[in-house]
Amino acid sequence: MKKDKYGNANSVTLITETVLCDSKVSLNAHKELFRFQRGKYIICDSSPIQYIMDMNPASQKLHLSLLWDRILNIALWKDKINLSDLIYLLKNIGFNDAELDPFRNGETGDIFPALYFGSNFDALRKICNMAKRVAEDKLKGNGIKVICHMVSEETGRIVASSP
Repeated sequence: MKKDKYGNANSVTLITETVLCDSKVSLNAHKELFRFQRGKYIICDSSPIQYIMDMNPASQKLHLSLLWDRILNIALWKDKINLSDLIYLLKNIGFNDAELDPFRNGETGDIFPALYFGSNFDALRKICNMAKRVAEDKLKGNGIKVICHMVSEETGRIVASSP
């Protein structure tokens, strides 16, 4: 390896990052905080699961900037999420039966506002962490690190992230 005039090796590791978004709202929310170049962003027009499976291993970091329902798709690794799937996920992140009772007759879309406006950000972060773990597991062997950001469509901002 060649050394510069200061005796340092001339090897530079560039981290290639890609951001997978599901809408303009999630793209803008991510861009507001991270300010990546336009070419780093991909808006998926279908299932984010397929985009993840087709991920180019040249990327070293994958940011998922997604709305509630798409985060659930990743966390449960299913294209269609029903209420029983979501109840299962909430149990896995620590909800007890009494906490789940108000949700049992609702719809999956009703639960995000209850968690968000109820300031249950810990639950939202845990869901992001689950989505991160599942995506990294599916990408195992590619060496791609996943960072998951949940975006609120109402506020247009990231409301929870994985580490």
